[in-house]
Amino acid sequence: MLHDAVEVQGGDLKSGANQKGPDAVSWICTAVTLAGYLALMLGVAYAPGMLSQPLIEGSLLTVGIAGGVFAILLLIVVSAVYTHWRNAGER
Repeated sequence: MLHDAVEVQGGDLKSGANQKGPDAVSWICTAVTLAGYLALMLGVAYAPGMLSQPLIEGSLLTVGIAGGVFAILLLIVVSAVYTHWRNAGER
């Protein structure tokens, strides 16, 4: 049904639906994101004592909290880089 609508409008709908598969940049972004989360989860599983240590002596901020914030920021940055790269290709 969507295919018919595209043909009626002249078929110049710009979308990712006509691509054959994910490109190399999307795989790199996926690998970076998964590596960041995997490192955090392995730390939670195998080194919980290290993650509960204060980041700075006498601080309430722990290594685990900093690692979680880093993982979230990593995801935001990777998403922004991929979105910028993808939108630049459509101009």
